[in-house]
Amino acid sequence: MTPALPDPSVVEATDLLVLKSMDEARRVSFGLYDRDGQPMPNTAVGGVKYYTQPVTHLDSWPDGTVDGPERIFYGGHATDQFGFTILNSIGRLWALDRVATDVPILFHSNLRQRRVPFLRPMLDLLSVPNPILFYKGPFRVGSAVIPNDQFGEPLGGLATERFREWLASRLPPAGPVQKGRRVYLTRTALPDTMGRFACERILEQNLEANGYEIIAPETLSMMEQIKLYQDAETLLFSESSALHLYALVRRPEQKVGVVLRRRTLPPLITAQLCSVVQSPFETIDAIDEIYWPPKTGGNMSLAQLDFGKLHDVLSVSGFVSPKTAWRAPTSEEVDASLQSGLEAGQTLLTEDQYGQFLEQVRLLRRQYGRAEARKRIPHIKIP
Repeated sequence: MTPALPDPSVVEATDLLVLKSMDEARRVSFGLYDRDGQPMPNTAVGGVKYYTQPVTHLDSWPDGTVDGPERIFYGGHATDQFGFTILNSIGRLWALDRVATDVPILFHSNLRQRRVPFLRPMLDLLSVPNPILFYKGPFRVGSAVIPNDQFGEPLGGLATERFREWLASRLPPAGPVQKGRRVYLTRTALPDTMGRFACERILEQNLEANGYEIIAPETLSMMEQIKLYQDAETLLFSESSALHLYALVRRPEQKVGVVLRRRTLPPLITAQLCSVVQSPFETIDAIDEIYWPPKTGGNMSLAQLDFGKLHDVLSVSGFVSPKTAWRAPTSEEVDASLQSGLEAGQTLLTEDQYGQFLEQVRLLRRQYGRAEARKRIPHIKIP
C-alpha cells in the first residue's frame, strides 16, 4: 500500500533565529525559532543517517547572535553524496516561486560534513539560480519561507503531484525516444575501492556485441546525463546512484533494467523509480557471491556475477539476443578483478565474515569511541 503523502505546506515568518545544536546523546536539533522561542513548522529532516527535530521551546536566544540575510528560503538537508543530494535537497524547491532569485536557500548537514559537491550542479540543472547558504552557526534572519518536503527520503523516495508538476516545469524538454538506442550505464569509471562488479569490463564487451553503448555516468555532466536518459529506448544500469537522477526523467515507453550488485535493490531506489513514472522495470539478479573489503561503508560491496545466469536472464527479459556471442570470465580474470583495489595485506570478506567484522567495529566504538576505534579497525581479525 502506498503511504499517504503530505499536502503542500508553506510557513512564512519574520524575525527568526536559525539554530542547530547537539545534546549529550549526539541527537541533532535544528530549527527556526521566533522571539518567544517557538519553533517554526516544516523544519524537521527525516533522513535515516541525518535526522533532526527542533527543540520544543527555547528559553532564550543565544547571546551574540549575528545578523544573517534579510530573507531566506529553507531548503533542508545537504549532503556530499550524489544520490542523497537528489533525495534530500530538492524536495522543498517546489515553493521557490514565493521568493526572488537572489534570496539564498538555506541548507544544513551533520557536523562532520564540509563539502556538498553535487548541490550547485543539481540546482543549475533545475534552473534554480538562487545562492546557497550553508549553516555554519546561529544567526538571525529577517524573514523566512519554510516549505515542507514533497519528495525524497522523508517520503520514502516518493513524490507528490505538486512536486511532479514543479519538476516537469524545470527539466529540459524531451524529444521522442530514439528507437533502437541501447545504453549500458557502467561503474568501471569509478575507483576499484568503491562498490562494483567483478569483471565488469567483460560484461561491457558482451553488451557491446549486443549493440549497447557503454557509458559511465560520472564522465557526463548532469545535463548530459539527463539528455541521455531521455533519449535512449533501452537503458540497462549497473546498480548505482545514477538511478536517482534517471528516475526524475524516466519515460513510460523505455525498457529499463537494473543489474543488482546487492541482494536486493534499496527501497528508496525502488520507490523513486516508480514515483514520477509508474511503469515496471526489471531487476536482474545474477549474483554468485558478494565480498567486502575490511572497511566500514555500505557502498563498497563487490559482486561476483554468474555470467551464464546473467546471459539467460537478460535473454529472457529481451535485453540481449540468445544467439549473440557471450563469454564468461576465466577463473584467473575473476581472481585478478577481485583483488584489484585491495591494500597490501587485505583480504576480502564473505557476507558472513563481514557481519562479524561490523560487530567488532560496533564493539570498538562502544568501548573506545569513534576516534580511537578508527585506529583499531585495521587490526580486526576475522577467522
